[in-house]
Amino acid sequence: MEYYMVKPAGGDLCMDYCINNNLNLLFSYYLDKGTIVNKILNKRRERIKEGLSNGKLFLDSGAFTAWTKGVTVNVDDYVKFINEYGDCIDYFGQLDVIPIGNKTEVVEKSAKETLENYYDMISRINYKDKLVYTFHVGEPIEYLIEALKWGSEHKDIMKRIALGGLVKKNKATKEAFMKRVFPIIKQYYPEVKVHLFGTTTDYYFKNYPADAGDSSNYIQTSVNGGVDTPYGIIRFGNKADKHHYGVYNKESKEVLDKYFKSIDINPEDLDKDDVRMLANIKYIENKYFKNTLKSYNNGKREKALF
Repeated sequence: MEYYMVKPAGGDLCMDYCINNNLNLLFSYYLDKGTIVNKILNKRRERIKEGLSNGKLFLDSGAFTAWTKGVTVNVDDYVKFINEYGDCIDYFGQLDVIPIGNKTEVVEKSAKETLENYYDMISRINYKDKLVYTFHVGEPIEYLIEALKWGSEHKDIMKRIALGGLVKKNKATKEAFMKRVFPIIKQYYPEVKVHLFGTTTDYYFKNYPADAGDSSNYIQTSVNGGVDTPYGIIRFGNKADKHHYGVYNKESKEVLDKYFKSIDINPEDLDKDDVRMLANIKYIENKYFKNTLKSYNNGKREKALF
């Protein structure tokens, strides 16, 4: 699975680490268009000039976030941005249309307009094979079939699609959606790569042929004082509970300290937000990029200390 971390918070410490260590990142055009050029894209171009490699970069349109704020992303501006910076970005999420409500006619209209937007953007961008069509939970399946049929006839263009609307859906809804769409993908365009927006849960990648996903969970964990480790989430800061680092006995702390030393993190610094963020980024790096966490717990997220 290709793991994409949603834009790290925590300032330059975390961002520079991700860039220098070739980690995959996901940004939002709507939220980040004002800062991404100087903070990310120019640095990536400079690294390319120097012969250095980069992790993959996925730029989502941010249509959903814009919609929650009552704003619409301008497709002409987005196309212009893609044409200007597409050389140093790996994938672009198409500008999709978010349905307002669950009425059948509204959802169908949104699905239709989303597919039309994909065709429109394909006709105008210079990096056609980097544009990612998005199919959402609840949309009529015929729109996915139409997109896949088109893609199977234009494999040099449609190399990847995304499944969206998964965030905040319960497990049963996600499961039903996966069981519905993956047989369709297998039937009409089995070679296409599939990205799951807002999902990196191991279960879905073990049980369905998805190729990539993205997550911001590590950010929330950091903000709440938590640090991902092979032994579960360990708490730091002033709020103490049974998982707080301060309540563990000497033997347990020695085990945790050994892990923190392996990722070059001083436990005494984990009361700082950006250091916790960096520790969580390194956990993701070890688990999904280097696969070294298997040596601790066979890839499972949690293991009791004793």
